[in-house]
Amino acid sequence: MAECLHLPMLVKLLDYRKAAQLFIKSRSKIIRQIKPHTGSVIQYIQKLSSSTFTLINETIVDFKEIFAEYPQMYSLLISTFIQKEMKHFAELFKHQVFQTGRTALSFKEAT
Repeated sequence: MAECLHLPMLVKLLDYRKAAQLFIKSRSKIIRQIKPHTGSVIQYIQKLSSSTFTLINETIVDFKEIFAEYPQMYSLLISTFIQKEMKHFAELFKHQVFQTGRTALSFKEAT
């Protein structure tokens, strides 16, 4: 998170692309640390979904505030953050529901 402390300075120095990359990198790191530990598939998916999508939403709101004067950076947010985090979420979901050796009940629980 120390990287985020440099964001205002980078933005002021007009190195807004580097600032955006650092911001996105730090937020991705936080999301990748989400490891909901629960007994049931449904609880795991609920906690994973809630945590992931809350953090994605907060990141979008913060990004829009920090980089309001640089709307050209929104494509960076989409391509290097949102798309990657959605793929990561889908992989965790798929692994939990289909590849953990659980029964067909896991799939029914999660849908």
